[in-house]
Parts: sequence; structure tokens; C-alpha cells
Amino acid sequence: MKPAGGEQVGRLLAVMVLQGLLTLEQLDHPSTGWQQIEADRAAANSRAKRLGIPQPYPLPPQWRNLAREWIAANPTAWQALLTQHLEAEARSVATANPIEQFAA
Repeated sequence: MKPAGGEQVGRLLAVMVLQGLLTLEQLDHPSTGWQQIEADRAAANSRAKRLGIPQPYPLPPQWRNLAREWIAANPTAWQALLTQHLEAEARSVATANPIEQFAA
């Protein structure tokens, strides 16, 4: 079962990839912060098991790249976003005045 809002998060991450804020490859692996949280969670569960009490934390979710999942599930929407981004980029390049860039 997918968590609620996963599709919206996937689209947001895909847009961030499109804008160059991160890459799909960066999203393929968990961050060091996420890894540390999961290690702490596993340690707490291990202590609870040794003491014979219920585990305080559920098992960790499997790592997923929500941006890749969204792109694969929505190829038409992804293509529309790509087209929109490329057209906007082309307009900004066409309207840029190179003299102003170097005059400052």
C-alpha cells in the first residue's frame, strides 16, 4: 500500500529534478539522515525485543524513488512538464540581453 500523498510528492520531486535542483540518481538512495533515523529505529526495536516489550516503531518502509515512480506512471504529464519547461527556458534565453549581463 502506498502512503497517502505519494503521488503529489512524486510530482513535486519530478518538478525539482526538471528545475535542476536535484537528480533522479540522488533520489535513488536514502540520505544519510534517513539512514541514521532507520538505524536508531532498529536499535530501539532491538532493545524492546530483548526486554520483551512491544516494538515502539513499525518496521521501516522500503526505500522508493517517488519521482521515478511518478514519471513512470504519468508519462504524458511528464512530457507536458518537460515541454513547458523547455519552452519557458527558450523564451528566457531569447529575451535575455547579453550586454546587460556583462555591464554590471
